[in-house]
Amino acid sequence: MGTGGLHPHFNGVVAVNGADDPNDELDDILSGKGLSYGADLLVRKETGTLTGWATLSFLKADRTFPDTYSPFIPQTGRHLPTNL
Repeated sequence: MGTGGLHPHFNGVVAVNGADDPNDELDDILSGKGLSYGADLLVRKETGTLTGWATLSFLKADRTFPDTYSPFIPQTGRHLPTNL
């Protein structure tokens, strides 16, 4: 059995500006900050007729942008992936 964790901070994450002004070429992309954290659990069985491993992860990410997107969960967020 194994466990692990993470808690990084990110500066300079980007997103497409949904409120972009078509007359302003410089506001197509927003720059912001991000925070992610998570934990992993790995269980491995190596004896007997049934062997293998299983993982369970809890992952969360938030991004904060000036004005419009403060804060939001990215579309690529995976909160509870499980593998057998």
